[in-house]
Amino acid sequence: MFCICYNKITEVSIDGTAEIRFKACFKHGGGQPQYARGGYTGMFDKETENFILGSKIFIDFSRENFQNLCEQISEFPQKSFRCGETILAEGDTILYIGLILSGKVEVSRLLVNGENFLINKLGRRNTIGIDTAYKVGHTSDYFYKAVTDVCFFRIPLFNVIEEGHIDENLRIRLVTNIAIILTQENLRINMRLNILSEKSLRRRIYLYLNDKRRACKKDSFSIPYNREEMANFLCVNRSALSKELAKMKEDGILDYYQNSFRLLK
Repeated sequence: MFCICYNKITEVSIDGTAEIRFKACFKHGGGQPQYARGGYTGMFDKETENFILGSKIFIDFSRENFQNLCEQISEFPQKSFRCGETILAEGDTILYIGLILSGKVEVSRLLVNGENFLINKLGRRNTIGIDTAYKVGHTSDYFYKAVTDVCFFRIPLFNVIEEGHIDENLRIRLVTNIAIILTQENLRINMRLNILSEKSLRRRIYLYLNDKRRACKKDSFSIPYNREEMANFLCVNRSALSKELAKMKEDGILDYYQNSFRLLK
């Protein structure tokens, strides 16, 4: 015999208030609840599906795998934010893993003196929420702000970390891909720590730009930061950064125009 039940879920909204939602599920006898399947109705066009399947979190997913996953997510998986809106604040409970379909997100941490310390800038195919997937409490350590209009593809976190909500083979693939992303993020954090451990401003600049050169596999590349953001990222004064870049250009180490750089040595 089947019976309908509802699970209560508390979600922190943009303005910090709590929103109570109820997710429909059904039980068979005394067994575990099985979540209702919505049925995939082609909510994404082929171009968007290809874009999503090209992201790191969906490595080794076929189109059929992805469509099956969408069928098993009982909420509409897209969410949009307007430019300037807060996506997550420090301490907010993260209920979703979000893949950025369009737009840019600034990740920062509020310092004691009231200044924002820039952690990263995220764009298309980047994700949020993965770093807290297996953290106790699933609370955000950072402040996420939309610096343009942003659209996400979202997967409820409980679909990933708990068994029984989606097909187990799909869940294991997601968990495996999350582990790969977390490993790469740890390498990125270690690289930044190495940069910030340098006392010389020139060394900080060069190590950062050389890391970008290795990632792009070419001498000419662009960075996602303007001068203020680059100075924030490197934990230096903006004026000092601009002066040192000019000196490095004079010394034939690099060339640049705005956020485009070319390393010559």
